[in-house]
Amino acid sequence: LQSLAMSVLGSQLVEVRDEEVPGDTVQVVVFHPDPKKVVFAVGSWDCSLRLYEISETGLGSISPKVSVGLVHCVVLEAPVLDLRWPAPGELLMVLTGDGQLSALTIPGLALTKFLLSPGLLFAGGVARPGGFLALTLSCDKTLAYWAAPDFSRPAHSIKLAYTPLCADHNQQALLVAMDHNQMAFVKLDQPETVVYLNMSLEIQPNV
Repeated sequence: LQSLAMSVLGSQLVEVRDEEVPGDTVQVVVFHPDPKKVVFAVGSWDCSLRLYEISETGLGSISPKVSVGLVHCVVLEAPVLDLRWPAPGELLMVLTGDGQLSALTIPGLALTKFLLSPGLLFAGGVARPGGFLALTLSCDKTLAYWAAPDFSRPAHSIKLAYTPLCADHNQQALLVAMDHNQMAFVKLDQPETVVYLNMSLEIQPNV
């Protein structure tokens, strides 16, 4: 944690209390999407999710002091493998080693489990006019949409025609790369419509 804060703030003196440091290897770190908030989350193999805030004292002095303080700690049932913190930062998505995907509300700090899928490939989320929308993509070809605050069941789900390999999204659309050189394009406001794109390259012989 000291080296992480120093990489962001330069070679200033950084203080972190020993009792606030994870007890095992750190797997993933992610900053709050709002650059005005110097807050970051740490997921570790000790099955913990920790939120830290970086503060600076002695501004204007020759050697200002930077400290990293623990804001919140959640102990989970399995190691934390991945974190996603989409803008504007209302929900922090947490994936653990048992295939459990959860959402931590910010600033309420309530943890909600909403998908148990050992075959989970991708998880993301976007802020929509009607509320937060979470996206999940699994090895069984299921693309699901989850609308906050009710994560008890998907708001919408579809089966893709091909096995997904990876995905990415922005505020408007989701793009999925699949086997057989196929890609799927889905507009987030039209989840029932999937446009398939064949990415095969046909090599024309020289004449």
